[in-house]
Amino acid sequence: ILGFAFFRIYRDFGMQVLANRKLKIAIETSELAEKVGNYGVWTFNRKTKECVFSNNLLNILNIKSDQISPLAMTSLMPEEDAKKYLKKVDKWRNGIRTEPFTIKYKNSDGGYKYLRTITETISAVSGESYLLGLTEDVTTETLSREELSRAYSDLKFYNESSAEAEKLGKFGFWQWIPEDKKFWFSDNLYRIFGLEPKQYPHDLSDFFPALVNENTAESRRVIKKMIAGKTVEPFSQRIRRIDNGAIRYISITPKRMIEDGKVNYLTITKDITEETLDKQ
Repeated sequence: ILGFAFFRIYRDFGMQVLANRKLKIAIETSELAEKVGNYGVWTFNRKTKECVFSNNLLNILNIKSDQISPLAMTSLMPEEDAKKYLKKVDKWRNGIRTEPFTIKYKNSDGGYKYLRTITETISAVSGESYLLGLTEDVTTETLSREELSRAYSDLKFYNESSAEAEKLGKFGFWQWIPEDKKFWFSDNLYRIFGLEPKQYPHDLSDFFPALVNENTAESRRVIKKMIAGKTVEPFSQRIRRIDNGAIRYISITPKRMIEDGKVNYLTITKDITEETLDKQ
C-alpha cells in the first residue's frame, strides 16, 4: 500500500511538472508574440476590479506595475485623448466592452506614439467574468497613413493649381510614350482644340479634326521623329477649333526624356493666337 501511495505521489508530481512546463512554454510563447507583434494585453476582473497588465504592455506604456492607474496614464496623453480614454475606463469598470480606438501616448523621449486598444468580454474556467484588452503600438501605420493623406492633399492641391494655371496661361500638357503607344492629355489641352475633356483612353486621333491641310505634312514629320525617339525642336502651327471652326495659332514644345529605360515626350502646347495676330 505504501509503495502504491509513493507511486501515485510520483505520478502526480510528474504530471504537475509536465503541466508546469507546458504552462511555461505557453507563457513564453505569448510573451514572444507580444514583443514581435508590438502589443500587450491586460485583464480586468469584473468582480474583484483587479487589473493586470502583461510585461510587454508595461514596456509599451513605459510604466511600472505599481503605477497602473488611469490618472498616471492620462498624464502622458494630450488633453483630448485623456478625456476619451477616461470615458472608456468608466465603461470598463462596469464590465462593458468598447469599440476599438486609438490615442496618442507620450514616449520617454517626449514624442508621441499611437496606441490602439481592442476589448472583449471573456469568462474563465472558474466562472469569473473578465474584460480582456489588447493594446497595440500602431505608430508606424498611423504615421504612414497621415503621411499618405498629406501627400494626397498636396497632390490634389498641385493638380488643382496646375489646372487653373493652364487655363490662365492658355496652355496644356500632353505626354506620349511611343514604345507603349500610350498618350495622356491634360483637360485644358482638349479645351484649346475645342473639345470637352475626356477620360481614358486618350488618343492622338482625338485632335486630327483640328488640323488644317497646310500642317498635315509637318505633323506627320514630327510624329515620325518622336516614334524614332529623336529630339524635336519647338514649332508652331494653325488649327481649326473643332467646336466652332475658329482658326487658332498654337506653339508646341516637346521635351524628350528617358524614364524606366523608355523614351517619352512631355509636351507643352500653348495658344499663341493673340501674340501671332499682333505681329501680323
